[in-house]
Amino acid sequence: MLLNYAKLCKRQTLFCQRLQIKLMLRYLTAGVSVQKFLQHVTQKTVDSIDALLPKADFVSLHCPGGKENKHLIYARRLNLMRPTAYLINTARGEIVDEQMLANALKLNAIAGVGLDVYEREPVVTPELIKFAENLAKKKNF
Repeated sequence: MLLNYAKLCKRQTLFCQRLQIKLMLRYLTAGVSVQKFLQHVTQKTVDSIDALLPKADFVSLHCPGGKENKHLIYARRLNLMRPTAYLINTARGEIVDEQMLANALKLNAIAGVGLDVYEREPVVTPELIKFAENLAKKKNF
């Protein structure tokens, strides 16, 4: 699942299509150029984020930050995800409630997370750091 649409998301869509990965999209805003682009890729759009989360193996966030999207991914939505699903946030840190994310990881509610941004950069939620340290001790990297 890809949430929203930006240049990076377009590239990711093409990459996924080449690998024959089925895509489900939920875009918050889509201009004419995005709509034209979407006509040429194999994808399925859904009406709501809540409808999409239980179906996705990977949730990749590509939406703007700000008041509208603050904590767009929070406890209830994390609980909608599959326990085998991964959350990837390369958009804005405030989109994900890190405290609830740490809790979801601790409870194995989701399989994992990839974060390129943090809610209070450069500070990272201590529970996420603790989780990462424990994971590193358990895995043979």
